[in-house]
Amino acid sequence: MVISTEFKKRGPLFSPTLEFAITSAMREGMKAAVLTGEASIKKLLVRQPRPYTFGGRKKGNLSRGISGRVKSPTLGIVTPSRNTPYAKYVEYGRAASQQEIKPRRARALRFKPRGGRRFIYRASARPFVRSMTGNPTFKKTAQYFGSSRSPLPKIFRNALLKALR
Repeated sequence: MVISTEFKKRGPLFSPTLEFAITSAMREGMKAAVLTGEASIKKLLVRQPRPYTFGGRKKGNLSRGISGRVKSPTLGIVTPSRNTPYAKYVEYGRAASQQEIKPRRARALRFKPRGGRRFIYRASARPFVRSMTGNPTFKKTAQYFGSSRSPLPKIFRNALLKALR
C-alpha cells in the first residue's frame, strides 16, 4: 500500500526556514500515517474470518512481517516483508489444485479414499484441494484511507500545526 501526499510552495511567505519546518512536519505526518496504515492492516488479520478463507493470525508471523517505510516527506509504503512469501495468498486467495499425481517408480498409485475401507489402484490421480478466497486486508485499508472517513487529513493537519507553533 502506498501513501502519498503533496504540498505546493507559493508566494513570498515560504522562507527557507518555513520550508524546512513544513518538510519536517510532513515527514513526521508521513511516519504517523505509515504507522496508522500498519496498525489498520494488522487489526484486519483475524484468526479465521470464515470457513475456507485465508485468515491470517494463527501464530502472528504475517502481522509481524508487515512493515512500513517512509521514502520521502510525501511518500510512505506499507508492505509485507520477504519472510512472508505467503502474504499474496492471504490477500488474493488460492485456486483449486489442478496438479496430477503420478507414480514415480511403480505403475500405479495405491491409496484409501476418504471414508473408504479398501485400497484403490490408479495410474494417476488428482488431489482434492479446495480453492480458498483471500482476506484483502491491504485493499480494505487502501479503500479506508481513500474514503471521507480517512484519518490522514487529521494526521497531517496536526503535524503541520505542531510544526508552525
